[in-house]
Amino acid sequence: MNEEEVQSLIDKALQTQKEEFEFYYKFLSDKIAFKRDIKLLNNTDLIIGEGSGTKIGTTTDQKIGFYNTTPIIQPTDSISGASFSEKSGTDVNAGSTFDGYTIGQIVKALKNIGLLE
Repeated sequence: MNEEEVQSLIDKALQTQKEEFEFYYKFLSDKIAFKRDIKLLNNTDLIIGEGSGTKIGTTTDQKIGFYNTTPIIQPTDSISGASFSEKSGTDVNAGSTFDGYTIGQIVKALKNIGLLE
């Protein structure tokens, strides 16, 4: 096999790889826009700088969903409240529930996924 044939094989392999793994990207000043999903494999992390912080969503009308829930815009106080069920009296207490969850369960769930420390 001569040098041209080897280069041709390399070019074909690279083209195939490019077609299989190509993602749409577009440079907008210092941003990259992806047209496809980004998949992080096991034991990989998203490392974020420690300086001024990082935002997920930069406007309130960008939709976000967690754990395969339907993405929604940032909730405001105009959404309907959770249903409330008091356990004794009319004050909120440890046994009171909102849509079936106690405040303790909500706090625990938020802590478990790292949204509260």
